[in-house]
Amino acid sequence: MKTVRLGIIGMGNIGKYHADYLSNRKVNRAELTAVCDAFAPLDRYKPLKTFTDPEQLFRSGDVDAVIISTPHYQHTTLGIAALEAGLHAMIEKPISAHKADAERLIAVAKKHPKQVFAGMFQLRTEPRYLKIQKLIQSGELGDIVRLSWL
Repeated sequence: MKTVRLGIIGMGNIGKYHADYLSNRKVNRAELTAVCDAFAPLDRYKPLKTFTDPEQLFRSGDVDAVIISTPHYQHTTLGIAALEAGLHAMIEKPISAHKADAERLIAVAKKHPKQVFAGMFQLRTEPRYLKIQKLIQSGELGDIVRLSWL
């Protein structure tokens, strides 16, 4: 596969972010070909294929892979449906709202070993977060008993 045809499901804040960098060709060998959202207006994404129903996108033949950026309680169901439709799937964090759902999703992914399944954790390699992790793990900050993250 020379170029992966990508679809995005969920065009809220993070979906728009994914659409922006993909539309600007910032990922080699990836082409945004479709977007899907049940509520957000999709006119701005034409001439891409637009869908209001993820199942229609899965069956369309217009994509090889999807990025699922819907509210987290939909991640399990959509991830399973995408994998069972033969698509590669990258799911925004958290991959599921509950541990049992995450385990179901991972079990389905294991049944499709030729498909790529991934969760998005883009900030794990961000230098400032690695520095914070190092400070905490080193004990330099002492025992942390309370934390507020903004």
